Amino acid sequence: MDKMSCERAGGEIGEKLEKDEVNTLKDSGNDCLNVAGCDVLVARAALAHVPLQRHLVVVLSANTAFIISSDNASINAISQLEKCCNATQNFIVTQVNTPLGTNLSYATEPKRIIRITENILELIATTNPLKDRVFKHCSVVGNAGVLTNSSCGAEINQADFVFRCNLAPIIDYKDDVGTKTDLVTSNPSIIITRYKNLNFRRRPFVDYISAYKDAFILLSAFTFSFATSPSFKVSYTLQDFGTKQQAIFLNPSYMKTVSQFWKAKGVKERRLSTGFIILSAALEMCEEVSVYGFWPFSKGVHGNQLSNHYYDNLRPSKVHSMPNEFYKILQLHMKGIVKLQADECE
Repeated sequence: MDKMSCERAGGEIGEKLEKDEVNTLKDSGNDCLNVAGCDVLVARAALAHVPLQRHLVVVLSANTAFIISSDNASINAISQLEKCCNATQNFIVTQVNTPLGTNLSYATEPKRIIRITENILELIATTNPLKDRVFKHCSVVGNAGVLTNSSCGAEINQADFVFRCNLAPIIDYKDDVGTKTDLVTSNPSIIITRYKNLNFRRRPFVDYISAYKDAFILLSAFTFSFATSPSFKVSYTLQDFGTKQQAIFLNPSYMKTVSQFWKAKGVKERRLSTGFIILSAALEMCEEVSVYGFWPFSKGVHGNQLSNHYYDNLRPSKVHSMPNEFYKILQLHMKGIVKLQADECE
């Protein structure tokens, strides 16, 4: 495979190559990392190749490799992302993009429709509170165990806007993950299992989210049909208790377009993780994006053993192929589009 073929490969992840093609790539004058299928070594070695000057060929095995090209394709991709998905208009459901009477399709059940009635409309934001706001620097904080003992809290707090995932605890981990929160997602399963669908005592939930101060609580009310009821109950609870937080709903139309966008860029997911979706929105809304706690491996960059999350060791759902998304984040890091923090903060 010649240099032109490297460029044609376009940085797609896990591209299947014939053995002789891999050997040709290794001898083509490009930087080459032969990591024998070890994902952690891929990430560690790739992180060391910043800024990227030449094509980087990562050889996973005798017939599997992926290529990160040194052109401006990823920079162009951000412009394409804005044109495709328009997070400032479409990231959340509003009364503007989803008016009264709209028949809204669920993101994962497109044949299932929910009609926007007056009662539902009252729960929906009048306009996007993030519309036309461009932040200088944003932190997108995942929950991976790589954050344990990272001392990244102060750095995360310095951002102008901080995104967090799945109502992760912060108070007892503030040195590593910080406390500043402007938007935090909430998985409906957390509301159902941990808080009994808010059918009984709601005060424990209200007390818990007080740590997020005046953050937006982003709910996937229209991702699955089963998620609608717990999401609405969160919104009712915030209103009834007069909390500082505001419930907003992830737009299934945005989920569809952003999923199609990344699929065309090589992220072959049945469904993108919420973390990757908010990262996509951050790429549009923020001039600089720093990414923390996105690390899908059981070992760190120094070979140290990691828990799955910084707060527990529960294994992830099989719905998401986290390494697939991670390699795209790694590519964005190597292009200088995001800063991926995978080690201790200084």
